[in-house]
Amino acid sequence: DYHKLGLLKRQYPTVPMLALTAPATPAVIDDIKMILEIPHCTFLHSTFLRPNLVYSVAVKPDKDSVAAIVDAVMSFGASTSGIVYCMTRKETETVAAALQAAGVRAAYYHAWAPDRHVHTQWVHNHVTVMVATIAFGLGINKPDVRFVLHATMSKSLEGYYQESGRAGRDGLPAHCVLLFRPQDVPRVASLVHSERDGLRNFEAMVEYCLNTGQTCRKQTMAAYFAESMPRPCGTACDVCDGRMMENATSSQDQGGSNSMSATAYAQQVVQWLSVPNKRYTLKQVVDEATSKKAQWALEGPLATRRLAVERWLVQLTMSYVHCM
Repeated sequence: DYHKLGLLKRQYPTVPMLALTAPATPAVIDDIKMILEIPHCTFLHSTFLRPNLVYSVAVKPDKDSVAAIVDAVMSFGASTSGIVYCMTRKETETVAAALQAAGVRAAYYHAWAPDRHVHTQWVHNHVTVMVATIAFGLGINKPDVRFVLHATMSKSLEGYYQESGRAGRDGLPAHCVLLFRPQDVPRVASLVHSERDGLRNFEAMVEYCLNTGQTCRKQTMAAYFAESMPRPCGTACDVCDGRMMENATSSQDQGGSNSMSATAYAQQVVQWLSVPNKRYTLKQVVDEATSKKAQWALEGPLATRRLAVERWLVQLTMSYVHCM
């Protein structure tokens, strides 16, 4: 129905109109102007860059990911105020229970949560960590949130920026951590493929996660929102401060010869996936590609490093989607 808001301008042409929005890309801003029929309006915006927020991406293990979430939260301290975003309602309940078992005053929130007062408890620090779906977001302005942890990647970089931006509203240092594993890519992609520009927006999120050290994370975000950031942040992301994703590797580590190998690997994967009446998940392809006993196992450096193979396959998949 919001597409009909232009009616207001036609009905009340002399009444001043003020449109406010959360952080948005230039394309979204243009859509808003078109819908409201105010193409020549004065446009004001503040910087998207918040120097007190430290961004990082960490490996999410294939197994026992809940334990990894608990460890990440405990690294900030059991009494530190924070938000953990999960993908499903069930996950919020599971993670909240695990945090409680570890001694953290945690609670969960989702659209069907029975206790609607946990937000108030969290604001007053009776609950220190809120485990929630993205239903927990609108109107959140708790100043002392020291970390926002995403247990799964967001559907878009725009969404991730807004969700992670709930940390550090008091201007003091805060951390925005995303746990990433390549297997989550098809899982999230299945949610966005039917949305307008869903896969294109998701592609930017995937590229953010796959960054192996070439680009400052804040420069990546600035570019997405069309804001100039000439220099890297220095110490406000894991790329610039030297931490980076553990064991992350690039298929281009060894220059041109490896590029030729990647092409051969891509052709081999396409051949495998073309077998009639045979369907493979990402995990199954990786298992085959890294197994020395498999009938069609890949050879070479990629085959010995599972994480590199997973990341490379995701890049291959997203490149295919981009070309469709």
